[in-house]
Amino acid sequence: MLRRLPTACAACALALATVTPARADETWVGGTSNDWFDATNWSGGVVPTPADNVTIDTVDPNTTVVGAVGATANGLTVGDISAGLLTIQNGGTLTSGGGGTIGNQSGSIGIVTVDGAGSSWTTGSSGLAVGNNGTGTLTIQNGAAVSSNGGSIGAASGSTGTVMVTGAGSSWTSAGNLFVGVSGTGTLTIQNGGMVSSSSGDIGQNSGSTGTVMVTGAGSSWTTNSGNVNVGDNGAGTLTIQNGATVSSNGAVIGVN
Repeated sequence: MLRRLPTACAACALALATVTPARADETWVGGTSNDWFDATNWSGGVVPTPADNVTIDTVDPNTTVVGAVGATANGLTVGDISAGLLTIQNGGTLTSGGGGTIGNQSGSIGIVTVDGAGSSWTTGSSGLAVGNNGTGTLTIQNGAAVSSNGGSIGAASGSTGTVMVTGAGSSWTSAGNLFVGVSGTGTLTIQNGGMVSSSSGDIGQNSGSTGTVMVTGAGSSWTTNSGNVNVGDNGAGTLTIQNGATVSSNGAVIGVN
């Protein structure tokens, strides 16, 4: 029997849970270089720890780069009220145990690129929101990996979230549900051998939302491990599978409500 995904409230809870906590312990200033591990680039003069809530909200004078193993944070926001840009490369690793948000508030712009084999971003309990109320972009490429406890792309009304997973070995693994267009506009592209897995998937969840998923090219795949893929729940959903790509799920509904 086909099983419905959690209600709209569950997706809203995910999006709200990833909003920047009230107390931001470390803010990127980038005054010396683009190196995450240089303490002089942070507002408190120390490199963030797993207990710190981190905000990256400026690209001037230097953007933010994790180029080595061991970057940590609690909650991480890239683009809170302004613009933030984060690159994880050259085998660099970042763990934000409290979750991650890209493009948090209305008018903000957040861009994250995870590039290259061994490069990774792991978000914890609150999952990952790409385009929470603002505009968020996440690119996972050239064998890089992102892991999250659930994910939303285009969470709030007026938000825009875009995720691209491209290249053999590139992956996004969501231990929870993956929502593409919760109340905003969400786009997910999986191509050139990229892989996405989640417990279930919802494309165009709430009324007024737009969700678009493109899975294209041999080796490209989206797998939902325990739940449905719903295409057009209460909003507008589009799923395209082409050129040898695959989508597999426990069930599927096209045009739910």
